[in-house]
Amino acid sequence: MMCKMLLTEEKCEQALKNLTFEVIRNCNSTKYDNLSKKQILKSSFQRQHDILERLIQEHFNNPTLEPKEEISIFKQAIQEYGTNAQLDMAIEEMSELTKEICKNKRGKDNRSAIIEEMADVYIMLKQLEIIFSIDEDEINEA
Repeated sequence: MMCKMLLTEEKCEQALKNLTFEVIRNCNSTKYDNLSKKQILKSSFQRQHDILERLIQEHFNNPTLEPKEEISIFKQAIQEYGTNAQLDMAIEEMSELTKEICKNKRGKDNRSAIIEEMADVYIMLKQLEIIFSIDEDEINEA
C-alpha cells in the first residue's frame, strides 16, 4: 500500500512561528503610525497565508510514495523521535481513531475525520512493523 507524503506539522508550525514573530516585531515597532502598522500586519498575514496555502497545495499535489520510500521515511521518524516516542504516538493515534469512531456511533457525520485518523494509524502501524521487526507475511498469517 502506498501513502501520500503528509503535510508535516513542522512546516505548519514554522510558518505560524514566522507569522507570530513578524506580527510581534511590527506591532512593537515605533517607527510606524497605526495605519502603517495595520497595512504591514495585513501584508504579513497575507504572506504567511500564501505560505500555508502553498504547503497545503504541495500536500495534495504530492505523488504517492513507493513502499521503499515509505519505509525510509518511517525509519527516519523512529530514528529522529525515538522508539518510545513513536510507541506513544501509535497509542495516541489509535485513541484518536477510537474517539472518532465513537463520535460516529453517536450520530456525528465525521467520515473525513475517520479517514484522516485511519491514515495516521496506518502510518504508525507501519512504524510498529519496523520497531518490532515484523514483516507483512507474519501479519497475513496471524
